[in-house]
Amino acid sequence: PLPTALPSFTAKELLFMKSTTRQNFLKASGVSLALPHLTSLFGDKKEEPKKRFICVHQCLGWEAEAFFPKDYGKDIKLSPTLEPLSPFKDRLTVFNGMEHGVTGGHYAEHAFLTGVHLNEAKKFKEGNISVDIKAAEHVGLKTRFPSLHLALPGGVGRYDRTSWTRSSISVPMESNLEKIFNQLFVDQTAEAKKRQFKRLQQNTSIIDAVLKQSHAIQPALSQEDTHSLDQFYTSIRETEKKLSTRRAWINSDKPKEDMPEYNRQSIKEVFPLYYKLMSLALKNDSTRVISLQLPVTNQVYHELDVTDGLHLVSHHGKSPTR
Repeated sequence: PLPTALPSFTAKELLFMKSTTRQNFLKASGVSLALPHLTSLFGDKKEEPKKRFICVHQCLGWEAEAFFPKDYGKDIKLSPTLEPLSPFKDRLTVFNGMEHGVTGGHYAEHAFLTGVHLNEAKKFKEGNISVDIKAAEHVGLKTRFPSLHLALPGGVGRYDRTSWTRSSISVPMESNLEKIFNQLFVDQTAEAKKRQFKRLQQNTSIIDAVLKQSHAIQPALSQEDTHSLDQFYTSIRETEKKLSTRRAWINSDKPKEDMPEYNRQSIKEVFPLYYKLMSLALKNDSTRVISLQLPVTNQVYHELDVTDGLHLVSHHGKSPTR
């Protein structure tokens, strides 16, 4: 039988409904009539799949004929370079024709994820912001690290950086495996957390003081100086976002993982470990945006049966012996 009137609910009772079941809700209200499922009340809305962005920057380039497949479609035959990805072929899409046209040899490597030469960044509204940093802005506080920026040992210079902010500041890249692991999976002591929070508060106070001074001089600036100051403000806003993110996660425990054992002298063990740590970071949702830069070096990797320096080999001139 139906009640003469539906019961009324307080705000507290409605909040409780979000964590209860429809069956209990109907029992409590005395209604035997099947109501439609109200997603907004019962909180079982399907979670959208997490979107991730991973970039691997091979500064010395890939040999195009060995990289791009010769055909198209589901039964595509992978190229020699992509063959290691064959177990995931049904989920793999290869794009070509994505060249952004920025030239300059090694002095254009920094434009890999920006499509903008560093010297021309001022011409664009968002400067030479890289797509990984842009993606990280959409992640925000959802993860402990909006983005991770890693580099295999081999040296990183001014013009071969991978990630850039919209104010043309290159994002530092970490190559020390132990530091990367500790950053992801080792909690700080309570005292260290207090010190970190204090440093972040001090940094915020410094930013406030600098902004106050900059606002005072703004009316006297030329158009060119005003543009420079706008870039400065953009950099300040980016810094404030980072400080806010770090404060929000200070007291949140990190996920627990074991550091894999490896031979520090073996590049066959060292190089894959970067990908292993990237995988663990994604699995634990510590971040959803990662950039990895491969070595920019002329080191000879005898362990890989390569007898010439890496940089020298990249200038192979399509010689089959290289």
